[in-house]
Parts: sequence; structure tokens; C-alpha cells
Amino acid sequence: MVKFDNEDDQGMVMDNDPWMIFHHFFMEQTWTREFILAVNIDKALIWICFLGLNFIYYDDNIQLALTSIVG
Repeated sequence: MVKFDNEDDQGMVMDNDPWMIFHHFFMEQTWTREFILAVNIDKALIWICFLGLNFIYYDDNIQLALTSIVG
């Protein structure tokens, strides 16, 4: 998740995709609860941040269970 303090910087990033990062295409979109990929692809790496997650939950099995709930 990225937060921009400057609207011009945000506009430059959002208006000039796709980006190439470490030889992989990177596309971005503004987050909504109805998140839909802007392109038709087979797989997507999605970064999910669970805010306020207690340290005891930093276990592979618990994190897999949490991500399976998200889908």
C-alpha cells in the first residue's frame, strides 16, 4: 500500500502505467472494497496488510488461514 503526500506524484504514478520493476510489469489501481484486476491475467501477487495484528499471529499456518479467508 502506498500513500502519497503530494497529489502530483500520485497522478504521475497512476497515469503512467504499466511500470517495469525488477524485470516484471507492475500496474496499480486505487483500492476499493470491490477490488477487480484491470487486466485479464492468470495469477496476481496481492499484498495484504493486517493492521494491528499481534506478534503471536506471525506464524505461517495462521497467516495462511487469514489469507484463505480473504480469498
